[in-house]
Amino acid sequence: MIVADAPSLLQASYIAASTHCASVRIHFSLNGIAVYTSGFLGWPGAPAPFDTLPRGAGPINLGKVPAGKHVLGLQAEGQSSGCNAGAPGSWGGSYSLKLLPITPTPTP
Repeated sequence: MIVADAPSLLQASYIAASTHCASVRIHFSLNGIAVYTSGFLGWPGAPAPFDTLPRGAGPINLGKVPAGKHVLGLQAEGQSSGCNAGAPGSWGGSYSLKLLPITPTPTP
């Protein structure tokens, strides 16, 4: 649960766990609504062509939120690679969130 004291811009980052052995992409939802899907993320020691995939995504602007409580959801989607046949049996990583103040746009 995220609590915004004032209208804010919600920003997130995600880094795949170092124990991953297959690529995944992360779907972010805010209050039950899909807002962003990352590209596929790699893992340490991945073979080509997966060795060039980034390990993380972000910072990602997930949108403006009004003051109040909000729910962030994360869901992984597997890709056939490494030890994964396409549906991740488990996945993990770390995410961070920031609530950034919204500055009014100056009028000319």
